[in-house]
Amino acid sequence: TGKIFLADTLENGAGFCEELSKDKNIRRLLEHAIKIGRENFESPEHALESGCIDSCHQCLASYENRFMIGDLDWRLALDVAELALGLEPNLNRWLDFIGPRVATLCESMNKRSKNRGRFVLDSINSTESLFRISFEDSSTNRKSIELYHPVLGTKRSTSNGIKYVEARRFLVRPESIFRDLVSSS
Repeated sequence: TGKIFLADTLENGAGFCEELSKDKNIRRLLEHAIKIGRENFESPEHALESGCIDSCHQCLASYENRFMIGDLDWRLALDVAELALGLEPNLNRWLDFIGPRVATLCESMNKRSKNRGRFVLDSINSTESLFRISFEDSSTNRKSIELYHPVLGTKRSTSNGIKYVEARRFLVRPESIFRDLVSSS
């Protein structure tokens, strides 16, 4: 169970945290945050066209949180807020963003690894795994990775030739994931 700690900036407090921590107010706050996030962050201009991967100065990043920039992710924030309200997170915000990037990377890697084998992309679209990327070498050995959702998926150890990688990690370091896939074949 996760916890959120709130504190007033005034010594002995002004009572804002006590009021905010009431269930009805937390619910309203989360509903408002989800509404704002969906309207602003999921817009094509922000999510797809501006190339915001996890945070930018139009959404979450600011001077004040510059030391935490690696931990900020608007998709993850919306997912956690939706889960806190008992809602089902929208997997399309991950699929629509990651899918084209993974497809482009697979295509690029296929051009580079001409005779060594080929990369195959499968869309899984489940809460456990979003995509599977497989590398088939010339002797038809097949090794795969599955990209799983940062919150809904669970980290699993490698089994049946499948290595599990958290989707955000893949976005940050795709070349190392591809390299591991090729070298393990």
